[in-house]
Amino acid sequence: MVFSVNNHRLMANGAPAPFVASPNRGAALQPLYLILHYTAA
Repeated sequence: MVFSVNNHRLMANGAPAPFVASPNRGAALQPLYLILHYTAA
């Protein structure tokens, strides 16, 4: 299978790849933690 991008659209073997919506959408996010990672140079 050959993948490419044409006009911002994913193509698979020259045809547009099918769009499948994620079932994990629509709800408001309520994070429990905020993790900050700092690396000093």
